Amino acid sequence: MSKLTSTMAMIAAMAVTLWSQVPTEGLVAFYPFTGNLLDASGHGHKLDSLHTTDQRYLTKYVNDRNGTANRADSFPGTTCGLFTSADSFPTGASARTISAWVKLGILSQPRTIVAWGDKANKTECSFLVISTGGFAYLIFTNGTDSLKYKETNTARIQSWTHLAVSLTNAGLAKMYMDDSLLVSKQMSNWNTSAGLFGVGAWFINQGAPNDPWSGCVDAVAVYKKSLTDTEITMLANNTTDQLIPTKVPIPNNAYYTVTKTDISNKKYTINGRTTKNESVTELLVDKGLKKTLQIQ
Repeated sequence: MSKLTSTMAMIAAMAVTLWSQVPTEGLVAFYPFTGNLLDASGHGHKLDSLHTTDQRYLTKYVNDRNGTANRADSFPGTTCGLFTSADSFPTGASARTISAWVKLGILSQPRTIVAWGDKANKTECSFLVISTGGFAYLIFTNGTDSLKYKETNTARIQSWTHLAVSLTNAGLAKMYMDDSLLVSKQMSNWNTSAGLFGVGAWFINQGAPNDPWSGCVDAVAVYKKSLTDTEITMLANNTTDQLIPTKVPIPNNAYYTVTKTDISNKKYTINGRTTKNESVTELLVDKGLKKTLQIQ
């Protein structure tokens, strides 16, 4: 195998891998629930539980969306939830993205996936599911304005499903399910306060969890930016909970041509012809990926 062919094969493999990794630019917290409640983003937002001994209220580690044991968290739907300080989470009307893999259990009262801020004073940021009349409503709300989607096939979210919501600095909110944009809306009155960040419930100080989640949650991520469609795709395709490395090593003096052929389907063609001093840093420059990668 020639040096060029070998280099191209490695780059193609790297590109495939990147489509299924977790973007890190703007990442505030990431919880893969790998047998613990640690924040894998490196920012130290470890989750805690109000309950440490009463089995009725404890979350439990279960099989994740890939069937791997002890790689997701299960919530009983009672007085249960996990929390940490939200001091460095997005506040006010600033941009943000919430991503999570979920499997809803009991269809009933409001079920919180993620929330922070002050619900009583309508300075919250909440992503939840409300089931009524045989339907499930996915809701992204700040307490006074909401982005909503009515899911008529409740079995869809009673199986492992990837959900994500984003908000731009200009107030444009979007909601995704399994890599598909469900609905978008210009939202007003964002004034999110800090307080406690909750997974599986929302909290007032360290009091009882409210609107507790029933079912399983995995790979919860919060960003202080509005992710691109490409980055949402990466999260929806993520099977390993592996973070994109800060730097990706590339062989010295490797030159090649990357031709974008189908942007809507995120497909790239690597041309086998070398060109004059084609820079390796031109790989994967479309739709924000260059901002995430720092290729040496």
